[in-house]
Amino acid sequence: MKLDIKRAFLLPFSGYDWLPRLIVLSVLSFSAIDYDYKLYSFIILVPLWSLLLGYLSQFMHNEINNIYPSLPSWKLDILRYFRYGFICSIGILIYFIISCFFILPIGVLAKMIHNNYLEYLYNFMNQIGSTIFIIVPCLYSDNFKFKDILNFPLLRKFIFNAKLEFFISLSIYLILHQIIDVFFFTKKIIFIKTILISIILAITFLIVFNLFAQTYKLSKQIMK
Repeated sequence: MKLDIKRAFLLPFSGYDWLPRLIVLSVLSFSAIDYDYKLYSFIILVPLWSLLLGYLSQFMHNEINNIYPSLPSWKLDILRYFRYGFICSIGILIYFIISCFFILPIGVLAKMIHNNYLEYLYNFMNQIGSTIFIIVPCLYSDNFKFKDILNFPLLRKFIFNAKLEFFISLSIYLILHQIIDVFFFTKKIIFIKTILISIILAITFLIVFNLFAQTYKLSKQIMK
């Protein structure tokens, strides 16, 4: 098995009912847009984010375990998606706390000595660190067991058993992440722009999560 990049990019538009699924996913992707949220917005968006993360976990599970179509139906148990997303959120929080011990000191040092190189390194490490939003659901979605999220030997095998595929998936993620940041998050967000961003984010999520799921599936084959 090799990484099928073409399939990942076409997958958001595959299947006879791809449009309704993409529309629902775009609405949920609204919760991932970087705003200065007020409390009432936060209360609304957190459940949306959990549902989005849970749906993408099921999506990765289908890809890893060769369940087709890999795009799950919204007719399934929505509460199950909430549960998956909530568990992944706990795992992401744990990894975020761990990563802060490595990333934050560089950022503080860059501010103290006004070093552009350190600031660039800090921003780059932040982008790398943001992959926990993909890696955690990937580790969890194989068997839907929380212990797999904190299985660091499994994480190491995921990254290093299929080094080339992981590097390609990571590179595509960073490129798409940078494009979205540059073209959409640099100016004030208006209503029409918000809709456009949500749609593009939904498509990007499906592409990137599928690439990492393919990588995980390949790493599992090498483990055997």
